[in-house]
Amino acid sequence: MFAAIKPPHFKMSDEIDYTSFNWLAYLINKEYAIRVAGYAKGMLLDLGCGEKPYLDIFSPHVDLYLGLEHPLTLHKNEKIDLFGDACNLPFVNESFDTVVSFEVLEHVSEPDKMVAEANRVLVTGGLAIFTVPFMWGIHEAPNDYYRFTEYGLRYLFEKNGFSTLELLAKTGFWAMAGLRLNYHLTRHAVGFVRYALVPVFFVVQVLARILDRLLGAEDDTTGYVIVSRKV
Repeated sequence: MFAAIKPPHFKMSDEIDYTSFNWLAYLINKEYAIRVAGYAKGMLLDLGCGEKPYLDIFSPHVDLYLGLEHPLTLHKNEKIDLFGDACNLPFVNESFDTVVSFEVLEHVSEPDKMVAEANRVLVTGGLAIFTVPFMWGIHEAPNDYYRFTEYGLRYLFEKNGFSTLELLAKTGFWAMAGLRLNYHLTRHAVGFVRYALVPVFFVVQVLARILDRLLGAEDDTTGYVIVSRKV
């Protein structure tokens, strides 16, 4: 079973927009980045780095933070260091001490190959830190292929040469349900309705946060964080 460990409290920064329909998702993701960042070390490779949302969190723990993106990414920006295929990485064996990937594995048609490549470019004893969705809607279609249970995620990494150090559910039922409700409501957020829904979005997320911490129910989590070591 995954480790049912609550993340540290994260104080919302100016980067989080309280009026957004999904600020809770960003808050939770940052909390868990803080929770696992201490595992990172040495040379770090971020697969599908996008805008490197956790660069400031991981940088104090590593010597180099290198971000790789697919050439056809929707997230082209100046923070990407190089382009390449996560299933065929342009690096020699044992090039990195840490490999991270945040909400990318579901968009890869052959996730087994991506995990195997992460293992190949890691030194023995190196760490892989991945986050993946479980109870979540389709996004970045049509390149959205999979959802992962805790058991499938553990199996995927262990069959590719990793031992699992931590496997964490990011939310319980209530945060998942509140966020999915808000995402659904955005379909109707046009014109004046968009502004009228802002307080609804906020209240739903606050209540979801409180209920999640009180009642748990992690079998219906939005997703998982896995920390594993190359053996």
